[in-house]
Amino acid sequence: MIVKPKYWVLLLLILLGGISPSNAASTPVDPKVLHIINRLSFGPAPGNVQRVESMGVEKYIQEQLSPDSIPEPQSLSSQLNQLDTLHLNPVELSEHGTTHLPGQKPSLEERKAANKWAKQVLDQAVQARLLQATSSKR
Repeated sequence: MIVKPKYWVLLLLILLGGISPSNAASTPVDPKVLHIINRLSFGPAPGNVQRVESMGVEKYIQEQLSPDSIPEPQSLSSQLNQLDTLHLNPVELSEHGTTHLPGQKPSLEERKAANKWAKQVLDQAVQARLLQATSSKR
């Protein structure tokens, strides 16, 4: 068997015991718990498995079905409050910065401003979604 040079280091570390399986769980995890976490969230985050095991699968499912009952972390709430476009309703979002009369074509500056506004709205919506996905227990 011929081993390519770039694999020598890896092979040597494995044989000498320098690499231990870091993803191996120290205690066996109930497959039902992992299944529920994977189905109802973005996968297990640190502490999720222990949380679900301590509260029980049924209670976790009920909690996730009523997300308003789950408090948001203060750090997440303050980050979301800084995103000003999230607090606007659809009418306010669509009418932002329009100065031309109905039936008139917007000027080049108005179109540029509208494009900039649309980009800001989209960027903040994406940022909010990522923050919620990574920081919320909901």
